[in-house]
Amino acid sequence: NVFNTIAEGGRAGKGMVAWKQTLKPAEMAQVASYVLTFEGTTPANPKVAEGDIWVEEEATN
Repeated sequence: NVFNTIAEGGRAGKGMVAWKQTLKPAEMAQVASYVLTFEGTTPANPKVAEGDIWVEEEATN
């Protein structure tokens, strides 16, 4: 999902642009890996939370 957001961008009009025309897939994977290193951390002066909490859907077989 992080990779997809980097490639396709965020919700229309909500800020993040799509990077699939600028970055190669391997570069987008590197960015996604970097972003995931921040999971579970708290910045020194965090902004107030915005948006919806993402919940992973279970795969259906």
